Amino acid sequence: MSKLDIINHMLMTNEVASTNSLDSKHPDVLTALQVLDGLNAELQGANTGWWFNTETDFPLSPDENGEIHLPKNLLSIRRSTARNYSQGERTRYVQRGDRLYDTQQRTFKIGKAVNVDMVLRLPIDDLPHAAYTYLKHRAALDMYVVDKTNQVKISLLTDRTDKAWHNLRIEEIRTRGTNAFDTPAARRMQFNQSGGRNPNLIGG
Repeated sequence: MSKLDIINHMLMTNEVASTNSLDSKHPDVLTALQVLDGLNAELQGANTGWWFNTETDFPLSPDENGEIHLPKNLLSIRRSTARNYSQGERTRYVQRGDRLYDTQQRTFKIGKAVNVDMVLRLPIDDLPHAAYTYLKHRAALDMYVVDKTNQVKISLLTDRTDKAWHNLRIEEIRTRGTNAFDTPAARRMQFNQSGGRNPNLIGG
């Protein structure tokens, strides 16, 4: 499983020759990369994170200047929900740029470790099978429907995408033991660019 494999699946679906490199300047490869990168960011940031890209009660330590620098692949962050903070303390620290900011003291110089819950954007090659499979089929569908009109093929691609989304949901519920899908972010992932919805999914 690799990002290149997904790109070639997208190209094959669109009846375009495969590529040996993600650095190709071919217009179809560039389009596929744009579609895939956008969808990957949307998927991984949905539902306030998934079981595979969420760090809970994670301690972030300051540098020698007392500042806490955030991971470059950070999608969202909040103070740890595992600790019994007051409402004011729970919302005290926020992301500003690549650092954590103290809204009470109005400073980046925090000077102590802060425990947080984080959602991180993982490389596609590191995604679990269920997430990778959904991303592959959804990306191929999204690229295909931009300028294609073969409704039979669109229906087939949509069916594959719906099944992959269902499997991803099942894996999330099995792993976390909760249903985190009836949210605006999750419902957005159920749309496809042909304008349809999946009636088998929440809100479909």
